[in-house]
Amino acid sequence: MNNYIIYYTSTFYYPVLPMFSLIHTSCETLPIPYIKKFKNTLLNFSDKTVGCSINENVVYINIAWLSIIENSYYAYQKCIKIDDYLYENIVIELGPKGLISILNCDKNNAVLKIHDTSINLDSESEKLEQYILNEYRAFFVDNNLNLLREKYISIFELAGYDFSEIIEKVDVFYKRFRQYNYRYTLLFDTWNLDLNCWQNNNQDNTESNIEELNDVLFDGGYCMELSNNMLFNIKGKPFMIKIKWNDNNNNDYYAFYWMCVYNITEFFERFYGAHPDTKTDFIIRIDAENKKYELALYRQGLKEPQIIPEDAYQLLVFKNKFEDYRSDNYNQERGAWIW
Repeated sequence: MNNYIIYYTSTFYYPVLPMFSLIHTSCETLPIPYIKKFKNTLLNFSDKTVGCSINENVVYINIAWLSIIENSYYAYQKCIKIDDYLYENIVIELGPKGLISILNCDKNNAVLKIHDTSINLDSESEKLEQYILNEYRAFFVDNNLNLLREKYISIFELAGYDFSEIIEKVDVFYKRFRQYNYRYTLLFDTWNLDLNCWQNNNQDNTESNIEELNDVLFDGGYCMELSNNMLFNIKGKPFMIKIKWNDNNNNDYYAFYWMCVYNITEFFERFYGAHPDTKTDFIIRIDAENKKYELALYRQGLKEPQIIPEDAYQLLVFKNKFEDYRSDNYNQERGAWIW
């Protein structure tokens, strides 16, 4: 039987105040600790991170929290079966409108296992047993959570966050968890300036120059293993992609892509339609010498790849540790490429 370590977290830029976070096993009840998000979707595992350790296949999750943005109270109470989880860490993510996602991960990989909804304690109160509801309300009063919320909001507003804008975009969060079947395919081709088109270099250029290919996904997953990212996997849309390669002149390159959730979601939805399991190549085409970069999706049966619009992502490229290219729409914060 595997030994698992359980944490909880909240969606980046979506603050919550927990009332309690507990896990019930066959013999004891343990608190579930918080783990911090890093760079939007990466989880900040470290040697100092201490989680709730269990070694049972079925556990009961019991979490209640206040959504600061919505000023709503939610509770999630459910048994989960974890004997098929590959990695030792299990992370419960609290999201807008009571959405829950459960990730199975380690430092190099994260896979979405469960996407679920929780109980809204305001609108669903009739479905709760009365003594449980009274217990929640007593906690709200005793701990002055509304006062904490007002203090929290003032801090975030001073930092420039617009809560009303986040609420309007909750629908996008629902689509964030949709998964698709694709692999990354890197092509180091040449951009013909005269013909305004790509020319294949007629060589095996898909893997030979690549040293790293890491991604972070909108569904909370991530993969830091090059070989795995070159295989077809059913997973969420990419949020961030990092590529390291060297050319024939021994120049070292890093490319960092950041996807716009709205534009990339619309493109994926239109491309896959009702068949998200269709095997697809996520093509990353590179001509560093001419500073030409392109993303596209391709599946069998198409005459040519479908090019992803440039406004669907931002790109920053380094050559030998110096900035070599940035897209016209680039507006990431300083140091955003450090992950």
